[in-house]
Amino acid sequence: MLKGLKLPESLREFLAKPHGKLYRGKGLETIEKIQELGKYSPLVCVGDLVTYYTFKAGYEPDLVVIDLKTVRDLIDSEMVAYMESKLINYVKKKVKNPPALITPELVKLLVESVKELKNKKIYVLVEGEEDLATLLLVYLLPYNSLILYGQPGEGVVALVVDREQKNIIPGVLEKMERLEGGEKIIKLILDEGIL
Repeated sequence: MLKGLKLPESLREFLAKPHGKLYRGKGLETIEKIQELGKYSPLVCVGDLVTYYTFKAGYEPDLVVIDLKTVRDLIDSEMVAYMESKLINYVKKKVKNPPALITPELVKLLVESVKELKNKKIYVLVEGEEDLATLLLVYLLPYNSLILYGQPGEGVVALVVDREQKNIIPGVLEKMERLEGGEKIIKLILDEGIL
């Protein structure tokens, strides 16, 4: 039986919009355009291509959340090998999280990872889908964190965590479909939010 929170159709359009500054384009040149890089910390990358090109641009994110896929296809083995070489000194964590779900395991792992960011770099490998991790991280990370994530077919979103962004999250969580344990997950997220 599935546990956690499920993304309803009614929220898909809202979450598909960029929630931060959209830098159009693809590849390394898009990352190099991001003005927020180097100004905000910690730096968090959600998604494989964003992570790959952030490393290529010479940055070392503090937290990386990837699933070794891009738009549901497996990513190139050379990209995987390059990322693995860059992630060798990161603390590696694995979690299962099916598409369109926020599982209790994902929430617990991200809560724990954010707390550990003060003294180590962390790499989270999601078996399933990592897209909804961004939603959780906006609420869990401290103010002035920078989250980079891919906007399919358009580019990269640079989201600086601020009060306005954090204030959106409780309302989004309330609109999610509750599966077994869903209410507990909402409470855990809201209790752990770093303000």
